[in-house]
Amino acid sequence: MLHLRREMLSYVIIPLMNGAPDIVNSHLMIKSKSMSLVMGQIIGANLISFTVIVGSISIMSPFTVNKNRTLLIGYCFVCIMILILSYVLLDGQISFFECLILTSLYPIHIFLVSFDRSVERFTADLERSISKDIVTEASYLVENQGGNEEVPQTPPRDSSSHIFKRIVNVTSIIVDHVLFFLIPISRSSLSHPSMNASSFKFRTISNFWFQLWLVIVSVVLLNVSIFHLPLKILQYLIGISFCVSRLLTSILAPTVFDSLINVTCIMNSLTLMAIITKALILILKNLGVMWQISEYIMGLLVFSLVSCLNDILMNISLALNYSPSLGIKACMSSCCLLISIGVGFNGFWDLLMTGIKTGRLSSSLSLPVTLTWELYASLIALNLTVISAMTYMILNKWTLDRNLGLGLIGVWIAATTTCIVMEFN
Repeated sequence: MLHLRREMLSYVIIPLMNGAPDIVNSHLMIKSKSMSLVMGQIIGANLISFTVIVGSISIMSPFTVNKNRTLLIGYCFVCIMILILSYVLLDGQISFFECLILTSLYPIHIFLVSFDRSVERFTADLERSISKDIVTEASYLVENQGGNEEVPQTPPRDSSSHIFKRIVNVTSIIVDHVLFFLIPISRSSLSHPSMNASSFKFRTISNFWFQLWLVIVSVVLLNVSIFHLPLKILQYLIGISFCVSRLLTSILAPTVFDSLINVTCIMNSLTLMAIITKALILILKNLGVMWQISEYIMGLLVFSLVSCLNDILMNISLALNYSPSLGIKACMSSCCLLISIGVGFNGFWDLLMTGIKTGRLSSSLSLPVTLTWELYASLIALNLTVISAMTYMILNKWTLDRNLGLGLIGVWIAATTTCIVMEFN
């Protein structure tokens, strides 16, 4: 529909899907004046991407990149972005102008990688999984293999790899069925070769009471997050919404109605993430006061790990079952997305709204950031990790092997342990 080249999906679609929770989280944190929590989450998530995820891919599926120019450009741009972020944080604040600079970096990254002419041979299963619901399709994707542009360094994977895939498969199925009862899904999204008209989801989605349940859930989620209407009005709104949905079913063409359902799906997903994030922020702040733990450490250790679960699941699954370089490229684009949109655009938007409300819109507005030794340590670790990994790959003839993987995971353990020790000392 967007006429994107297929290889661009690893740079745009997958990072956007993986990074949506992080972007929503950072927006709510900035809105609640918790910049330390934001920086902890963003730096922690990027550290996990370039250590745990890239390291796991290197350990489970060592490979050599034949077309290395794109990977080199990506790593260099990530290095530049992290260095710019480090420079921006030196004075303990992010100004209005600096937010604009950070915001512009992601479009520049997309422009640069658009020159990637390497051919990614997408299988039908991969195209289906990234064009529809990732959570729904992940359990199907991990069972299928596709062609690679890399040269494998090891024979077929042993039983440990099969155990990992089974764990990923079971986890995906559980999450999929939980979300199925909270988020509406169109019939076109269920048109999968592994499903038929007699499957559980097809039978359930056509049930009158299930449709009523989804309308109730959708209206309640929107009300809790945005409208805050009283219960008396809400019950009438639910009835009207259900009648309108039944009317649209009979009037609109199936494709148009499915598009409306998909829009509702996105709204419910974002609303659900926002509600969960608000609750987590409140809980973490209270725990931080009780245990005397800084917001930065809570963001670095808790929020970043929780928000990266989808990245870990999706990127490693794609790397193991389709193309290792696809997982690496998705990690690089996710890093650029989080810094540019999570910090830059969200910060710009918050400062803009603050200036409009107060009537003092100027370039002197800024977001204060508390500089701590933990922030310095994790940011230095992130810089050194990306630079060292790129140097190692160049010297190792663009081979990502188990030594690199073990080293990257060791860096994450060392950096996390160092920050914890600094926090309690």
